[in-house]
Amino acid sequence: MHRWLAMFTACVLIGFALFAFLKQGRTEKSYPLLGVMALLQVALGIWTLFSGVNIVIATMHQGGAVILLSLLVLSIHHARFNGLKKSA
Repeated sequence: MHRWLAMFTACVLIGFALFAFLKQGRTEKSYPLLGVMALLQVALGIWTLFSGVNIVIATMHQGGAVILLSLLVLSIHHARFNGLKKSA
């Protein structure tokens, strides 16, 4: 279940990041970072499984989750603050 939810969440985050990045004139740096971090988090999760849940890699995966959440909050703040202008 965790794997399916992770892939779905990564797709949603990357979609949001791409949409917001293109909509706001490519000036905001938090959106690309959000997309890259989502991909990195998925890669860390896969690496954690292949390593047999090595504690160092698993800890990096947990730290990645904190960074990803922080970038998501920052991106949502920028999207609301800048208004994500609707095209008329």
